[in-house]
Amino acid sequence: MPTADTFTALGTGDGFSVCPTVINVNHPMFQDWTTASGFNKDSGGSPSAESIEESRRLAMHWFWNLHKIEANLSVNWDGTGASVGDQIVRDRSDVTLTPKDRICEGDDLGFWDYDGDYDYAELFGSAGVCALYSGPAAYGTYTPNKDDFIGYGIGGAESASYDGDGFFEAHVEFGCVTEKTNTGTPWKDVDLKYGTIDLGGQSIHVVKYASATDYYGGGNPIVFVDADALLATTDPSGADDTPHVEITGFEAYTY
Repeated sequence: MPTADTFTALGTGDGFSVCPTVINVNHPMFQDWTTASGFNKDSGGSPSAESIEESRRLAMHWFWNLHKIEANLSVNWDGTGASVGDQIVRDRSDVTLTPKDRICEGDDLGFWDYDGDYDYAELFGSAGVCALYSGPAAYGTYTPNKDDFIGYGIGGAESASYDGDGFFEAHVEFGCVTEKTNTGTPWKDVDLKYGTIDLGGQSIHVVKYASATDYYGGGNPIVFVDADALLATTDPSGADDTPHVEITGFEAYTY
């Protein structure tokens, strides 16, 4: 693990150098959600002050200390192939953003890569955070109300690998919220659940999603999905020709 320089930052008054993305968890487009401390759609009632403060602490840990997301995406359906591996947090100019750099550049904080022309693999995400509110269950713009605030969550990542013919696709994502999903067709398998990721010994709560599509399989698709493991593959036999997506871990800075 890399060692970061120590520093002091006043931020915006909530522990972050940028304003978190506001999310109304009751918007009809969302299916499941969770704060970083684990208060989620199924919890019931209202979060305690301790839960909200813990969500802030964990979201700060993600924002300031994430160094690298470790991943393995691959496909080689047409013989040319595509692959994506580990990604370090950086800005859109591909400049690595250490914790100290994030004081001024936090708006542009993430990880991404893509490879391929015909076969294709892509990984992208945000090292930013979200502020979750329990507002009205309606479409349209939500104006934050402090009485609706339920805690902070983390930005998360999305990854996919697919062949150029459109026969196979593997997809994995995690974060503070997930949009409503198609939970099943004869060609697709989906796994969606609450879980945690480990960053530098800290367990951060997220929603995890994995799906895999095999149009060759008809009513009996040959796929494997495991949201908890952040794994999706269209070839459980272990061959590397069809799409495989796996997020294997996270590396934090030390001080």
